[in-house]
Amino acid sequence: MSSAQLRHYFVAFDRQTRDTEVIDLGPDVEVAMREYRRRERELVAKGLDVEIVALGSQSEETLRHTHSSYFREGADLGGVLPIPAA
Repeated sequence: MSSAQLRHYFVAFDRQTRDTEVIDLGPDVEVAMREYRRRERELVAKGLDVEIVALGSQSEETLRHTHSSYFREGADLGGVLPIPAA
């Protein structure tokens, strides 16, 4: 896979509820990492028991397959964590 095909995702996994928030941060790694750090700081400041990762993948569907431990089977989890808008 070329770097032009890779998209970057912010993933926040709530350890208590097992809910997951996924945000597509786009293909530009520098922009994605700045946004990742901003969102990470906000969640850490709230004191939530959340695992926060930045992952690269061809698509969100592929991400959900390769990192399935972050996702409840069959659940639509979009927007379940209090992650502020960009």
